[in-house]
Amino acid sequence: MAHAKLHGLTRFLTPLAGTPPEAARTSINASAAKIALELLAGPVCAANLVSGLGWFTGWDMAPVTSPMIVMLETWGRIGGVPYPAASKPA
Repeated sequence: MAHAKLHGLTRFLTPLAGTPPEAARTSINASAAKIALELLAGPVCAANLVSGLGWFTGWDMAPVTSPMIVMLETWGRIGGVPYPAASKPA
């Protein structure tokens, strides 16, 4: 898990009904939107890292800009937090 047991995504895990305690079978007790919001920092940090590398190194980031925007729009759509560029006219 990405964080300590009490603060990580393990807090969403619940044992399956009828599963013996020694079995490691669990289900996730959360929606896709809730998990997308919990993990939103990952794609945002990755996008900022790519942008920063382009600025710092002078590399042409055009080949990764479109996939990066698609990633942020998709993550935002699932989490219910629209990516600002999605609402801007082209």
